[in-house]
Amino acid sequence: MKIRLLSSNLRLLLLLTFFILDVWAEERRATFIFTADMPVVGDERKGAYARLATLLDEVRAARPETVFLFGGASLGPSTMSGFDRGAHIIDVLNSLEPDAMGVTKREFSYYEDELSLRAYEAGFPMVASNLFDPLIQGTPTGLVDSFLIEKGSLTIGVVSIVHPSVTDEYPLQRVQITSPREEVNAKAQQLRSSGAHIIVLLYSHTSEFVKAQLENGVVDLAFMTDPDLDIRNEGDMWTHPRNISLTQYSQAAIVTCTLHENGKEILTTSWDLLNLADYAPDPEVASQTTGYTMRLNRLLDERIGQLQTTMDTSRKAVRSGENAFANLLTDAIRSFTQTDIALLNGGIIRAEKQYEVGTFITRGDIFEELPFRNKVATLTISGKAVIQALENGLSLLESLEGRFPHVSGMQVTYDSTLPAGQRVLTVEVDGKPLDPNANYTLATTQYLANGGDGYRMFTESASESLSNKSPPLLSDIVISRIRKQNQISPVVKNRMTDISSGNPSE
Repeated sequence: MKIRLLSSNLRLLLLLTFFILDVWAEERRATFIFTADMPVVGDERKGAYARLATLLDEVRAARPETVFLFGGASLGPSTMSGFDRGAHIIDVLNSLEPDAMGVTKREFSYYEDELSLRAYEAGFPMVASNLFDPLIQGTPTGLVDSFLIEKGSLTIGVVSIVHPSVTDEYPLQRVQITSPREEVNAKAQQLRSSGAHIIVLLYSHTSEFVKAQLENGVVDLAFMTDPDLDIRNEGDMWTHPRNISLTQYSQAAIVTCTLHENGKEILTTSWDLLNLADYAPDPEVASQTTGYTMRLNRLLDERIGQLQTTMDTSRKAVRSGENAFANLLTDAIRSFTQTDIALLNGGIIRAEKQYEVGTFITRGDIFEELPFRNKVATLTISGKAVIQALENGLSLLESLEGRFPHVSGMQVTYDSTLPAGQRVLTVEVDGKPLDPNANYTLATTQYLANGGDGYRMFTESASESLSNKSPPLLSDIVISRIRKQNQISPVVKNRMTDISSGNPSE
């Protein structure tokens, strides 16, 4: 009798042991949905939120362990964000319920205080792992430096980095960018210590160190978003089976991760890139985004003039050479301010549109092209500083950065094949050679006057008072000029002439 009892207990013990081993050897899964770069609600290319909602509903219904990570690059720029600083994007995202959102340099379109306000409005964490605010001696208010997500039996750590170039492009008042590599190492270690099984990194600029971190197991997955990567001359982008890159607008990635636990944890992944256009719009989110679009259209549908020439505001067209629309802008502010010269950066032009002869231009077109709502500034600047500014604007031609200089009142010849900083050959103002020792009055934007896009030489110049205490918006000046002219014919006028045989951006 005792033997039979012992045998029964032994069987029970063995069964329990096998059950524990099975649990230990089980495969634990997580599914990730990742997308980003959606600054224009209702736009099928740059803001298909209603279609994204359908994708999320389908995947979440089939896989309860789904994690939705939004990569950011969406709070600006757009026409609507020019009015509400990206609040409507947060409103739509709250309907989609991301598990976390990464912060990129586009989230600084309206500077750090507005970003903090948006973070408080969000019903989800906004992660920025390498931002430091000296005022509070830590991560900027409202943001978090990392985040843990519990999904089923898995704990997922999220790290997100901002590229250091944000301080060149945006004249931030306080926020500092710390070393992305060091912060990822530190935050990943902290998340592992807190129980994270999988570490996910969100980033938005090609960074070689990320490959090493994937290979060394610092992070397990990396999501990169840069829809303009394919039109820039970046050379061969490194690859890794667990680095998922979105290089087009209206893309999403679906990634399945399986953690095999049989004495040693092994992570396997499989992933696909999806086109949001393949999904029908969700009615509720479509209604939400349509509401924003209709309100904007009622405000901006007014016709202000008609084009007599073609016009191209694509990214390459405004960042690699002289541009007809940019000439319209610089002429408008130089005429308004009555300065000697004017200079604007190509990066303020954002609609990426082609206009045909006969097109009626609306207020909405101008706000779409100039979503940052930049105010005009006038400076007194030396000829030497003008040359420095032009060199800065031409320094990143190869990567189509937004600092390319568009001018009025000047004729500039340059050689794009020469080293950066040595490209400007000749400059004329009003038909005469620029005098490095003379002073000139310059019309620009407050963004550039404050050192944005690397134009730090402007911060040392004397600021001139405009005719009123509140500087006008560049967009308002342009709208007024088009209204007065009614029929407009912007053209390229050989103001920026590259004498090399080929533009390096081509």
